[in-house]
Amino acid sequence: MMKLISRLACCFGLLVCVQAHAHANEIHSMDVDGVKRGYVLHVPAGIGPGVPLVVVLHGNDSSGADEMAAGRWQSKADQEKFIVAAPDALSSYDGVEHERPSTVRGWIRRNYQALRGRNTERWDGGRNDVRLIASVIDRVSVEWSIDPRRIYIVGVSRGGFMADRMALEITDRLAGVAVVAPDGVPEAKKAPERPLSFLLVVGDRDPFFFSDREAAIMERWRALDRCPPLSNKDAESASLTVAGAGPCNEGTEIRYVIAHGVDHHWTEALTHYSDISWAFLSRFRRQPVVANQ
Repeated sequence: MMKLISRLACCFGLLVCVQAHAHANEIHSMDVDGVKRGYVLHVPAGIGPGVPLVVVLHGNDSSGADEMAAGRWQSKADQEKFIVAAPDALSSYDGVEHERPSTVRGWIRRNYQALRGRNTERWDGGRNDVRLIASVIDRVSVEWSIDPRRIYIVGVSRGGFMADRMALEITDRLAGVAVVAPDGVPEAKKAPERPLSFLLVVGDRDPFFFSDREAAIMERWRALDRCPPLSNKDAESASLTVAGAGPCNEGTEIRYVIAHGVDHHWTEALTHYSDISWAFLSRFRRQPVVANQ
C-alpha cells in the first residue's frame, strides 16, 4: 500500500512539474494581414489573472527566442511574476509587407542575399510589424487576463528602434517603454495623444552609441511628456550613470541610463538591461483617460 501511495505521489509530482512548465517559452503563430507571423510566449508557473505583460523585441539577425535567452527574460518573469512575449521580425528580403510573389528569380535572390549576410531578420517598422505587436498584445491580454494598466515594451538594437516606434504608435495602450541600444530613430509621423514613461539605456562601449542622437531621443520624449529639464539621478550601481526628469505630465517619467564598460551585446554587463528595464517600467501604470468636463 505504501509503495502504491509513493508511486502516486511521484506521478502527481511529475504532473505538477509538467503543469508548472506547460507555458515555458511556447512558440505561437498568427496571421497578420495574410502574413504568417510568430512569437514566443513565457508564462510563469502559478500565474493568475491581472498580471503585467512585457513585449520584448529582438535585434537584427535574431529572433524572439534568442532575445528571450540573451535578455534573461524567462528567469526575470519567473521571479517578478509577469508574462513575456517575444515576436519575430521578418527577413529583410521579404520585408514587412511580404508582397513579393514566389518566383525562381526571387528564390535565387533571397538565397544570394543570405550567403552575403544581407538577408537577416529585421524590424522595418511597417504596418505589418506594428499590427503584429498590437495583435500579440490583444491575444495575450485576452488569453491570460492581462492587467491593461501594466503593458510594457522593451526593445534591443533594431528592436529598440521598433519599441520607440510602438511608443509613438500605440501610446494609449502602454504604461511604459524601454529602448535599449537603438540602431536608429523612428520618424514621428504624429504626436502621441498622451504622455508615456520612457527609458533609454545604452552602453558606453557600444559602437551604435552616439551621444547627440541619444540626446535628441530624450529631448523628443521630454517635450512629448512635458517634463522639466533632465538632471542627474541616484544609480542602482556604480557601473551606471543615470539622468532623468519627472514627474512629467500625468505622472510619467523619462530616464536615460548609461552602462559603463558595456558594448552592444550586454554580455559583460554588471547590471543587465532586463533588470534596469523592469526596475523602471514596473513603477508605472497606464492612467485612464479623463473625459473633458
